[in-house]
Amino acid sequence: MGANTLLYNTAKVGTAPKLSALYDAKYKARSPFPTTRSRSRTPRCTSPRRSRRSGSRPYALDDKQLTAAADLLKRQRPLIRKYWSLASDEIDLFKNGDAVVGASWPYQTITLQARRSRSRT
Repeated sequence: MGANTLLYNTAKVGTAPKLSALYDAKYKARSPFPTTRSRSRTPRCTSPRRSRRSGSRPYALDDKQLTAAADLLKRQRPLIRKYWSLASDEIDLFKNGDAVVGASWPYQTITLQARRSRSRT
């Protein structure tokens, strides 16, 4: 388990976007557009999770929740540039300017920031 973050190109996206950017047609209209992890295509990964402290099971969805998550993914699909499986896939998309916003992990952010710092020196 680890943190999920929203990665974005600060030079091309003015105000820091919210997670909802992954479902916003505004970013598709701009080329390039969002990326997200391939596993997030599954409804159980898309659905809101409850805290373990509350004693609930985070992936135990009822039919209504599962249908809502599946519907959200169906709306998202045409907006996504790439569903990435490897962190390096997303890093390459951002390095090449093929993505401006994406669901990410801290690793991609740190890697891209380090590359940017090295290119300035």
